[in-house]
Amino acid sequence: VCSTGTGSAVGAGVYSAEQDQCFYINTNGQGQEDTITRAELAALHYTVTQLLAPPADPPPGAAPAEPDSGGLIFTDSQVALHLLNRMLHRPHTLEGHLHRDLVKEIVEGLVARANQGLRTRILKVKAHTGVAGNERADTAAKEAGKLMAGDHDYTTPAHVPFGGRWMPAF
Repeated sequence: VCSTGTGSAVGAGVYSAEQDQCFYINTNGQGQEDTITRAELAALHYTVTQLLAPPADPPPGAAPAEPDSGGLIFTDSQVALHLLNRMLHRPHTLEGHLHRDLVKEIVEGLVARANQGLRTRILKVKAHTGVAGNERADTAAKEAGKLMAGDHDYTTPAHVPFGGRWMPAF
């Protein structure tokens, strides 16, 4: 799976090689939070919580899930990877961050997969260098930015940072 966000009309796209399909994501950002970073995170959110969502809890006594090979994600966003790392290892450093809640939901999805024995790898690829899946995700992101609300495959949950009020700069 390749995920990315892009554009002046912010959109996010995901390409699944397994399904040979692109998914168009509404980032659902409002005002100052409608950023490229949110678009990159929205694509990862869709990938982790929808495409790679772990199956429901197995019944008691059932054998643990077999590790799957479907947990391979490529992204061209170093910022998104850095935010995920911070949430995993130093969550207190994201207090007051504009995209904290979205990053937290992605990490919770990754942890749920890990708790079920499902391996997930997220790899960084260079943007705009001809990586086929990443180029398809970029194209999907551009198209997603042009779509009308309701025409997307998925709408990222809305988050209201800082209780709807912007915090003063420190």
